[in-house]
Amino acid sequence: MKKKALLASAVALVTASAMTFAPVSYKVIDKASAATADVEKAANKLAKIYAVLNSEDNTALAAAYDALLAEVEADAAQLVDLNGTKLEAGLGVAKASAVQLALVDLVKAVAVEYNTDNAQFSDLSDAVEGKLDALKLAFGDIAEGVTRDDLAKLLESIQTAALAEIAEFEYTAGLDYSDLVYSSVLAAVEAEWNKADNNEIVAVLKEVYGAANFADFESDVEAAKESFKQYVEAEGNASVYKKGAAALAISYANYHLSEVQQPLLPNYTGSSIVLNPDLFGVSALPLSALAWETSDNATIAVNDEGDLVLSVLNYGATTVTAKLKANPKLPQEFVGTVLFSQTVNVSPIGGGITGPIFSGNLELVADYEAKAKAIAGAVDAFLAENPELYNNTLTFELKRLIEKYVREALLVQAAGAVTVQNGVSTLGVSPASMENIYNTQLKTVQDAVTAALEAKGIKLDINTVMTYNIGISSNALVSVSKELKDSLASKGIDTVGVKTGDAAVEIALDQLESSSTVSIKKSESKVAGAKSDLYSIAVKDADGKALTAFEKQYRVTLPVNGNGSNVTVAHVTGGSQTLVGGQYDPATKTITFYTNQLGDFVVVENNASFNDTADIAWAKDQIQELANKGLLLGKGNGKFDPNGDVTRAEFTAMLVRAFNLNASADITFSDVSENAWYYDAVSAARAYGIINGRSASTFDPNAKISREEMASIAANALKAVLGYQPAAKEDEILDQFVDGDKVVAVHRANVALVKNEGIIQGKGKDNYDPKGDATRAEASVILAKILDRR
Repeated sequence: MKKKALLASAVALVTASAMTFAPVSYKVIDKASAATADVEKAANKLAKIYAVLNSEDNTALAAAYDALLAEVEADAAQLVDLNGTKLEAGLGVAKASAVQLALVDLVKAVAVEYNTDNAQFSDLSDAVEGKLDALKLAFGDIAEGVTRDDLAKLLESIQTAALAEIAEFEYTAGLDYSDLVYSSVLAAVEAEWNKADNNEIVAVLKEVYGAANFADFESDVEAAKESFKQYVEAEGNASVYKKGAAALAISYANYHLSEVQQPLLPNYTGSSIVLNPDLFGVSALPLSALAWETSDNATIAVNDEGDLVLSVLNYGATTVTAKLKANPKLPQEFVGTVLFSQTVNVSPIGGGITGPIFSGNLELVADYEAKAKAIAGAVDAFLAENPELYNNTLTFELKRLIEKYVREALLVQAAGAVTVQNGVSTLGVSPASMENIYNTQLKTVQDAVTAALEAKGIKLDINTVMTYNIGISSNALVSVSKELKDSLASKGIDTVGVKTGDAAVEIALDQLESSSTVSIKKSESKVAGAKSDLYSIAVKDADGKALTAFEKQYRVTLPVNGNGSNVTVAHVTGGSQTLVGGQYDPATKTITFYTNQLGDFVVVENNASFNDTADIAWAKDQIQELANKGLLLGKGNGKFDPNGDVTRAEFTAMLVRAFNLNASADITFSDVSENAWYYDAVSAARAYGIINGRSASTFDPNAKISREEMASIAANALKAVLGYQPAAKEDEILDQFVDGDKVVAVHRANVALVKNEGIIQGKGKDNYDPKGDATRAEASVILAKILDRR
């Protein structure tokens, strides 16, 4: 939700009063830019400050600020009370009453006008201009020349004066900063008053008070301020204003420490460093008043002397974060709010190293040459059994076979290059250390693949994976620097892997940031029915920020304890688990799965049981297999309902769950509500280009899905996720069905594709029945066959 903002003078005043709660957040605007008359520059700065306030991480700040805004709007009439003022005397009671009503409406409008979408006072809305016109009418002829440009210019002048004053604050305990800002704002108005060429709004005030009587105007403003202060205290609303002001001040502080003056130096040397953060120049601020955190490669603490000490475990990028700590004057809901977070680089004394870099020669597995030579024989044997690669299934089966040999051959034995500190096994690799692999070993494997395919006249896009095996570790971390990433890519490597024990991850290079760390951490699983330890897979970017997911799926292999009967993988988030499936390999006692998400994973045993599938001999095994993996759900009470209908939403959800797709796209279908149980599945399928609507604006989620629609969606999934290509002879394939001509034009290519892959078949006597309603059993068989092709 966009947070509304006060008019500039009120913003400055409440910000200053926030010092009651946040003594570290007073000096937040650099003097040079605060004093500028450039409205756009000031507006852009405030937009960034409001972005901090509006961020999802600062819900407590936003709530406090919203409460303040609501209070300002409710109290607008008290802000503008002309009874007994010299302005009332100058206008007359009747006219003053009309002016007061119009002024209250204008204050309310301006108080909510300035927000992050409209961050320029020179662009006030028509609604505000309408309120201004009403005020002009109440004043009469003397206000005829006033325009909204006059209002914009006056507000900008007040803002500049207020922010300039804030920039000059010197922290003193007990000082009332709101009085300082008030004085500077009043001085700005007086300066406008004394100009020869007045702002038209100021000209109206001079007409009413008399050009020489600024003191009378000042007296009215002073009386109004004191009256409003007494009103707020009497109403018991002071804490609302103070909390809202503190929220804005903290946002100002975060902005200043991120955008204007970062508190730490960019580079440090040594393993134990005393940091001297520049927090607005407040040298007397006790650093123990803040809660300090750092990234995993270092620790941080305030020692007995009050110094902030950073102790480095591994050299390289380290993120230092300061959060607000509980104290009697800070609202409890603000405790833990980030004041600043900055990434610095730490090197040994003498420099030249980023992280524990290994610069000696690395080696591939000892039998890499034998594995490379075996590729040609494997290709020959496959083609002898399958002389024609007439569909994607066979082509991709050959592709996966070659990639298996490449994966095994391009396994870098890196255990000897690992640095172990505080239980973390860390590997940093320089491109120079890869030269032996690049020049001889990698070339041997790549040449073997090329020769095997060229000998058969076949072109395949082989995904080349290079995996760093760092040995057995419960906490493994591999640094993939920008230099290493670029170096691998230049040598034809598509994917980088990390292996520790029998656990491994493989991530496409184009999914990693310029520099990243990939870690696999093993811990004892507390999940009931676990068949493995809990594995935490994490990736951080160059700034130390943890990623939550990738756009493309990555490959994960985990070891399985005991037998692999009915095992699947669970993604553990908090106290909940989501089963994501996986393919068990009895030879290695491992399970492999694909996912977009990072986080915690564990292998579990899952035994599904249905009492109504025994008579569906052609589908019961597939139903049972998918259900055991958690990819297929029953109807409850032991029922699967194999002959039941399937809706378009249900099949979409089945497919998204089977492929473990995690993505989102804007949904433009008018009949798919954000509250619908299938919304996330439809959004994910839409993101992958798997589904279309029944019209441009409707998806028809609750309609029964036809057999041709189901086949078409399945084909889209094969193309989007696995990279399948359309079938070459669409009409010839569909002519194998006696009713193949009944397949609607929009689905013909896709139905032909899945038919050619052996995924669909007829219903007897070579009939396909494209318009027939699909059953849950039929949907299950299609899903099982699709997953078999991964």
